[in-house]
Amino acid sequence: MPFCARRCSYCDFAIAVRPRVPVDEYVDALRGELTLRLGPPGAQPRGRADTLYLGGGTPSRLGGAGVARVVDTVRAWYDLADDAE
Repeated sequence: MPFCARRCSYCDFAIAVRPRVPVDEYVDALRGELTLRLGPPGAQPRGRADTLYLGGGTPSRLGGAGVARVVDTVRAWYDLADDAE
């Protein structure tokens, strides 16, 4: 997630520090990127993932509903293992 409340001195990630986190825009862009790379959901067999990395910023800046939307979006293309990280 490329959003943080502030930039830490040790951070090397590409992040955005902003008062309002554009959750809808971010989830829409994620869906667009997955569609561009993999085709629309269901266009090919779903992949399987054991890990879904939400780092690179502060995932909690999306809020619980935003993180749930990200996970649901990824699940349209990938089966997440029951014990996935």
